[in-house]
Amino acid sequence: MESTTSIQITIEPRPTPGGAAKLIRKVKKVTKRKFTVDQKIKIVLEGFRNVGVE
Repeated sequence: MESTTSIQITIEPRPTPGGAAKLIRKVKKVTKRKFTVDQKIKIVLEGFRNVGVE
């Protein structure tokens, strides 16, 4: 008589080194704020004003 034994092995994916860092960079890239040219100029001018106050 033959007896067959069934063994099931589950393989869980291992986290890759630096995987968390890659994910964080990806999220930051996607959610990065985009400023128009007018907004950038306004930010720079406000910075100049604040430097003169000190």
